[in-house]
Parts: sequence; structure tokens; C-alpha cells
Amino acid sequence: MNCLPDQELYYTNDTATINCKLINSGDTPLDLDICVQENCQKAAVPQEEGVTLAFKIQARTNGRIPVIAEDKDAVAYTYVELSTIALPDIYVTDVVPDVVDYKDTVVLKFNINADTEVRDVTIDFKFDRF
Repeated sequence: MNCLPDQELYYTNDTATINCKLINSGDTPLDLDICVQENCQKAAVPQEEGVTLAFKIQARTNGRIPVIAEDKDAVAYTYVELSTIALPDIYVTDVVPDVVDYKDTVVLKFNINADTEVRDVTIDFKFDRF
């Protein structure tokens, strides 16, 4: 059993596709239950043939994701490495002034905060659309 993710890097909570190739090198067909996280599929693998399965999972954290294939007689394990980047939660606080009249010209001050380290942030107020 060989399993690989469809891309090298994901943002947290992206949908990752794990592609698994299962080859039956034995002389009897296999009826397998294959699971990646809580996503499970059944597969009939003819003798001396292979099947390919795709599993959609949420890329939650970095690390090894177990892939488990089992039939009535045996269990096989492999692991898939997922690399994720956390998306920061960005929010604005301390807006001054907090109320302005229409067509007033003011200096607007505020703080931008995030729950993780953020670099190279661009803020576009879209003023050029007026």
C-alpha cells in the first residue's frame, strides 16, 4: 500500500486528497476496509492486481496521518505526511474615532491584531473604487 497527498502544503482546514495505490500480490482476492482519519472505503482487490482510491480529509495539523487497510485476516498500516500552515485570525481593535459624520475628513487610527505571527500584510480599503 502506497499513499501520497495531492500537494506538498495545505492551509489549516483545506481539503486534502490522499491517493492510495493498493496492490494484491497474493493468489486470492482481497475485500478490504481502508480508512484515512474518519473517512473509510471498501475495496475489492483482485488477485495480482491493484486499485487506486482517493480520500478527502481536512488538513488540520502537521504530522503523520495513519492509513489503515484491513480484511478478515490481517491489518496493514502506512502513514502520510501532511504539512499545514495556520491561517491567522486577524482583527481590528481600538478604532479612533469610532464615529464620524459623512464627508468628514479624519485621521483614522486602529490596531491590527492576530492570533499568530503575521508577516507582509497588505491592507486595501478599496478607496479607488469610488
